[in-house]
Amino acid sequence: MVNSNISISAFVRLFVAEFGLRTNVWFITPCLSKDNRYGHPAPFPEELVKDHILSWSNEGDLVLDPMCGSGTTCKMTKQLGRNFIGIDSSEEYCKIANKRLEQDKLTKFA
Repeated sequence: MVNSNISISAFVRLFVAEFGLRTNVWFITPCLSKDNRYGHPAPFPEELVKDHILSWSNEGDLVLDPMCGSGTTCKMTKQLGRNFIGIDSSEEYCKIANKRLEQDKLTKFA
């Protein structure tokens, strides 16, 4: 929540300090290697998902991904201290997402 007593210019300075200067062109490398696709033909890059989660939610918020695919949004949401609901019409992708979340849990505490 933004303090309504802060000026717009002060808010912009704080935002830039936290997230960097924003433009409409982003340089994010897509998942080109088949090893990084987790069995999905077009997974979102984790950096892109992380940026959106940080920009549009707060810790403890609930994030809904109605087409969770390989679980990138679910994984990054969990890592950033948010709650998530991931849904996909493909049972195969749900299994991939669950496996990815389990691997992430093991990696974090190894």
